[in-house]
Amino acid sequence: MSRSPRVLPSVLVLSLLSLALSPFPAASAQDADQLWADFAHYVRIASPDVAGDAAAALSSANPCDLLDAVEASDYDDPNRIFQRAAGMEAIAEVAAEVQAIIQIARLERSREPERIAQDINVLSQGQRAYNNATARLKAAGQFAAPQMLAALVDKNRGSEHPAIMRSMIDIGRPLVAPLSIALPELNPVPQGQIAQVLGAIGYPQAMPALKQVIEDPDTDPTARAIAQAALADITATSRPTSGASAADLYLALGQGAYKTATATPETLDTYDQDTNTGVVWAYDRKLTVNGGPGLVPVVVPGAIIGDVTAMQSAETALSLNPDLDAALSLFITANLRRENRLPEGEVDRSYSSARQEPSYYAMVAGPQRLQDVLATALDAQDAALALDAIAALSATASLDALQPLVRGLGYPDRRVRFRSAEALAKAMPEESFTNDFRVVPVLGDAVRQGDSRVALVVAASQDDRNELLAAIASEGFQTIDGESVRAASGLVAVTPGVDLILVTGNLDEINRALVDSQGNYKLAASPIVAMA
Repeated sequence: MSRSPRVLPSVLVLSLLSLALSPFPAASAQDADQLWADFAHYVRIASPDVAGDAAAALSSANPCDLLDAVEASDYDDPNRIFQRAAGMEAIAEVAAEVQAIIQIARLERSREPERIAQDINVLSQGQRAYNNATARLKAAGQFAAPQMLAALVDKNRGSEHPAIMRSMIDIGRPLVAPLSIALPELNPVPQGQIAQVLGAIGYPQAMPALKQVIEDPDTDPTARAIAQAALADITATSRPTSGASAADLYLALGQGAYKTATATPETLDTYDQDTNTGVVWAYDRKLTVNGGPGLVPVVVPGAIIGDVTAMQSAETALSLNPDLDAALSLFITANLRRENRLPEGEVDRSYSSARQEPSYYAMVAGPQRLQDVLATALDAQDAALALDAIAALSATASLDALQPLVRGLGYPDRRVRFRSAEALAKAMPEESFTNDFRVVPVLGDAVRQGDSRVALVVAASQDDRNELLAAIASEGFQTIDGESVRAASGLVAVTPGVDLILVTGNLDEINRALVDSQGNYKLAASPIVAMA
């Protein structure tokens, strides 16, 4: 319905009251429609004062009412409205608030099961309905997978299946993770359909599941043929995997998730940047008995999604090949790091209460697997993970783990050095080994150091150093100092470890301290506080 933009009387009153900094009352559902029209109109004609009044009222509107107003508006490009508003200094901030409210409401609405079901129902009702519904399903992303799969499994909706499959392909990559989890559990017809969808999407993450279906002797021949064709389509544009088993592919998938989570967890497909959470998918056949979706999302803190995904892939690999030692090492490594990374006060709902503590599995795995864990930790300079591995190795007191522990003797974090030396001493080796001469000095450092903390203070000026030395000493630190990191290197060499580096100076002096500390193994892991 067409509207002529106007300013509501209440908004005019608010405009006058704004001079006295009076707050705007909350906009009602009825007001939101007109207020949005006013805001959009006055932004377009560059009247920021009046547009600002409307925006201020909209910022207190119910998010759902505001989104309804935007979606029903004659202005079909709200992003352009906000781009123009961002260029108007007087209203840029309040306009950004309104835009954020709309984005949150749109995200919540796109994931509502009722909304997803409505969109799936109209996919086969013409091209325009298909395009609009698929656009909204794309916004729902991976959360659209359970109901789309349930509709595809429903034999009574056979006439809709082509449109549903086409929409799945158009949505693409966000659906690969949940559909791959479901694929091996499906009956022959939907299994073939999902395999075809995954092949058309063409994302390598689907390869392990496709290979699992192909290798399963109980797979229906038609479904197997479709899975083989889908795998061939994917491998045609990615690295060849003709000799890799499904277990090998799951292991590679898990290792990739672990490495990605080490640096950029937000790039994982199962990481939800809008909520800073991750989603782990499971498939339960029992839930499909009454026509419900078998796919179940388990939401976990975003900080651990890479580790949880790695564990899931490693477990699947082990279920297919119990002798795949690398998969067991990956499971132990990811599980220990998952525990370390779990934010305080948050819960990992993917970790069943029936499971033991991560340290239990580390102990049971044995020294060979713990060597792998420790090597991974040392390569990544993950002190917390290294300490976990050393604790488990120390409990076994095995001579089989000497070399990783020897590497630990030179680790920047003194806790790792101390624990490595303790574990080596406890193992009581009867023959010499590389760097065995370092064990006793490191243990001696541990005895002398106790629980004290050491700070290195670096400043060109003695007066500046004295001021910082006094300040940090008052916090309980032992201190050493020098004009530069290199000048203090002699003192650093006879110090068991440095817990903090304080640097003051110009940018060149600070950069030089950073470079020099990176080149000193006792300082490479020490945090630096720089004051320019």
